[in-house]
Amino acid sequence: MNILMITIGFPPRQVGGTETYVLGLIDALKPLGHQCSVAYMEPFEDPSDKEFKIEKDSYEGIPIHRVLVNRAHNKTEMVGLDPQLHLKIVEQFKKVVAIVKPDIVHLHPLRLGMESHLLEALNNAGWNVVMTHHSSTTTCARGDLLYMGKDVCDGLMIRTRCTKCMLNWKAVPSPIAAIMAGISLSWYRRLFRWLEGKQSLKRLRSLVSMPLLLDESFRNWLRAYSNTRRYVTVCNWVKEVALMNGVPEKKIVYSRHGLRLVGDHKAAQHNGVTRFGYLGRISPEKGIELLVNALRRMSPEAKFEFEFCSFTFNDSRMSPEQRAEVEAVKQLVATDKRIRIINSPTDSNLASVLATWDALVVPSFWLESGPEVIYEAFAVKTPAIGSRRGGIAELVEEGKSGFLFSPTNVDELTSLLTRFASDPSELRAMRNKIGPVRTTTQVAEEMEQMYRAVAAGQ
Repeated sequence: MNILMITIGFPPRQVGGTETYVLGLIDALKPLGHQCSVAYMEPFEDPSDKEFKIEKDSYEGIPIHRVLVNRAHNKTEMVGLDPQLHLKIVEQFKKVVAIVKPDIVHLHPLRLGMESHLLEALNNAGWNVVMTHHSSTTTCARGDLLYMGKDVCDGLMIRTRCTKCMLNWKAVPSPIAAIMAGISLSWYRRLFRWLEGKQSLKRLRSLVSMPLLLDESFRNWLRAYSNTRRYVTVCNWVKEVALMNGVPEKKIVYSRHGLRLVGDHKAAQHNGVTRFGYLGRISPEKGIELLVNALRRMSPEAKFEFEFCSFTFNDSRMSPEQRAEVEAVKQLVATDKRIRIINSPTDSNLASVLATWDALVVPSFWLESGPEVIYEAFAVKTPAIGSRRGGIAELVEEGKSGFLFSPTNVDELTSLLTRFASDPSELRAMRNKIGPVRTTTQVAEEMEQMYRAVAAGQ
C-alpha cells in the first residue's frame, strides 16, 4: 500500500517523540511491502519570497514534502482564528496528496487547528484518512491536561471550566478567570474585532482571543474525530479521554508505542558509583526545573554521576522557556562536577549510552503518552525513575522496572536519587526483572491490519 504520513515534523530537521514514532512506523512498514512518504508544515520568513512553497526532500530513502509557510505574509500564531489562512494551508497539503496518490493518509497531529480542516477536506474528497492521538495537546487547549496547572484533569472538554483554566494559565487570577469564563462568546468576538489594529492594546487582544481559540479548539475536535475513519490511541489515558469526549468506540484502535530500534551494545559494568541520565527534549513540560532543583539538593558528599543528553542544547530554534532551562542546566553543570552534558546520541550509539546508566530519569510534568525513551531504556535493561503521571505510570512497574515519584514533589525525587546514589544494588538487581519490550514491528502489524480494513471500506 501507498501510505502518506502527515506529521508535525521529521528528521533530520526535527526530532522528537512523535517524529521518532513516525520514522519507526515507516521503517517497520517497509519490510511488510508498504511504500511510505511524509508531509509536514514548516514556517519560514522571507519578505521577498512567496506565501507558500512545497519543498521535496528525502531522509533515509523516505520521500519528504515540506509545506513551507512564509511568516512574513501570514500570522501563523493566529491560524486558529484565521479561516482564510488555514484553508490556504489545506490547499497546499491537498496538492501533496494529489502528487502522492496514497491509499491511506495517516495524520499525526499534536494540536487540531489546520489539521482538523485537512481531515475534513480529505475525507470529503474521498481519501481514506486515519489519525493517531499522540499528546494531551490534542484535546487540552493549554496542552498539559493539568487543571489550573496543578491537578491532572479528567480530560472532559467543558467550555466554562476549560476557559477558566486557560485564562488562569495566562496569569489571570482564578476568581477573575471564573467570571470571565461565564461571559458570552459573542461579546468576546465583538471586542476582539474592535481591538484589531490597536497596537497599544495588543496584549489585551491576545487575552480576549483565549475564549475564542478555546471555542475553535472544541469545533476542531469534533471536526477531526468525525472525519477520520479510525482513531488510534497510544495508551490507556488517551483512550479514556477520547471516549469521554465522544469518539465512537468502534472507531478507536488501541495500539501502544513500540521500540524503534535497540542497536548493538556491550553490556556495561555496573560496579562503580551510581550513574543516572536524562535523555530527551529540554522543555518545561518535561520536568527539567524539578530535576535541576532535585540535583541541587543532593548532598556534596553523595557519590554519583548524572548525564544530560539532549539535542536541545544545540537547537538554534529553542523557545525562550527552553533557553532558560538550558541555561539552568549549564549553570548546574558548571558548579557540580558530578553532573555533565554529553552529545545527543545517534541511532548507532543510543543503546550503548542508555546501557551505561543505572537508571534513566523521566521527570515529565505533563501526561506523556509513551514515552519512547522508556522503551529504549528497557530494551537494554536499564530501569527508569519517572513521574507518577500518564504513560510513564502505565509503563514503569514499581520495584520491578523502576520507581515513581510525584512530579510536584522535589523532595521525593531528591530522596530517590540520594537513596540510589548511596546504594545502587536494588537498581542493578532490577535489570534482570525487566522483560521483553514491545517493538514498532508489532505496531506496524496492527497499523497494517487497520489500513487494510479502512481501504476495504470496513
